[in-house]
Amino acid sequence: MLGSIEAPTLVVHDTLFPFGSFELCRNVAAGIADSQLVVLNGRFVSANEQGPFLEAVTNFLRGTGRATGDGGSRAGKDPGLTRREIEVLRLIAKGRTNNEIATELTLSERTVARHITNLYAKIDVKSKAGATAYALQNRLG
Repeated sequence: MLGSIEAPTLVVHDTLFPFGSFELCRNVAAGIADSQLVVLNGRFVSANEQGPFLEAVTNFLRGTGRATGDGGSRAGKDPGLTRREIEVLRLIAKGRTNNEIATELTLSERTVARHITNLYAKIDVKSKAGATAYALQNRLG
């Protein structure tokens, strides 16, 4: 049924919310054509720190660009990923481990780790969850 949704959709995942897994949120976002996934890393439920959540919702509703958050992309920003970094990012978004990525791309794990470090810096994320969200938001996953 997700594929039949035609409205732009914002899927928010808070890593500390006990009833929704990242995998579930990723699958929901991947199943809806015009969706964005935002990962808030425990900041959604905090009454004292609603900034990242409100920023993501505001940006989404205004249509001023992609929603942000720890995994969000920034509107109009081309991170300059190399072909190989995009390949690694796509495999991260599929849930592959560094070892599995290395095997699939015929690289050493150390080389994969270096690609991951570089692409995290370019897309401004700190985790595989953030990288996956970025890949999904930018139709790379």
